[in-house]
Amino acid sequence: MTIYLGKKRGVYVTAPTTTRASRIMALSPLGYWTLQEGTGSTATDSSGNGLDGSISGASWGVQTGTDGTPALYFDGVNDFVIMAESATLEPASAVSVSLWVRAATGAGCVMCVDNGDWSYAYGGFGFPSFQVQNGGSVSTGGTFTADTWQHWLWTYSAASGDLNAYRDGVLVDTGSGAASNISYTAGLQLRVGRRVGHSWFAGALQHVAIFGTELTAADAVELAI
Repeated sequence: MTIYLGKKRGVYVTAPTTTRASRIMALSPLGYWTLQEGTGSTATDSSGNGLDGSISGASWGVQTGTDGTPALYFDGVNDFVIMAESATLEPASAVSVSLWVRAATGAGCVMCVDNGDWSYAYGGFGFPSFQVQNGGSVSTGGTFTADTWQHWLWTYSAASGDLNAYRDGVLVDTGSGAASNISYTAGLQLRVGRRVGHSWFAGALQHVAIFGTELTAADAVELAI
């Protein structure tokens, strides 16, 4: 069953019927990949912006999500997903990243705008780290339990220069830097599962979403259900 949410930029926007999906869609993501297809080499963008990802190496059938649905598994060696290049995925004044993750110990880089204009790494420093390049650099961390599904939400606002990290709906860390827009390098793409020249992610992912706004503490609670 598919729910038709309306028409956006000339295409009909659809969303999976899961509760988590409907909560994510209600917050108007720039890109949203459920990673629940269970087969094939395409990570479908459910946001309506047509930013499908190409799956390279990552596999289905190794892990399932907390609700028993398929999850995409990365081996930490050479698996990744690359999204179509788009300015839509380069929000400057605010960004929020939400995902469900089951990471291995020392799991490596989960996702980034190619070589780190913003990036989210798991375990490379002994803790999850979200970093934004905004003329300088601001980052935040937290703690994680290996081989356990957790929900993470990171938010950044250029108006304040503040980063917030939420784990399972609870604020666990903050960071602060210059109040400045995110700086992007022309021609770079969003990758899930690796950072070019750095590390590869080991573990499973579902419900990866990017927003062009600073989501709230209340949003963090809703998304973690």
